[in-house]
Amino acid sequence: MRPCSVRYGRTQQWKRARYAYIVSRLRRALAAEDDQTVYIVNEAGRGYRFAAAISVETAPDPLAPVPRPVSHGLPLRLGQIHGRSKNH
Repeated sequence: MRPCSVRYGRTQQWKRARYAYIVSRLRRALAAEDDQTVYIVNEAGRGYRFAAAISVETAPDPLAPVPRPVSHGLPLRLGQIHGRSKNH
């Protein structure tokens, strides 16, 4: 059986290699539109950082009332029809 420190060292090497692979794939995907912009930066001793400018756009509130269309004197929707059963 190998000492614990050897297994730990290999696990850490594997994790670093995996992170580097993932970051390289992200860089490649983000650079598809523009090769000049740097999106991910490696900070020595700290790790990776997203470096591009970020803008926040707000989506419309899904619970906000929807503006009603102009009806021009006509009903917007019909109510229940009376005098007929649902089976006919």
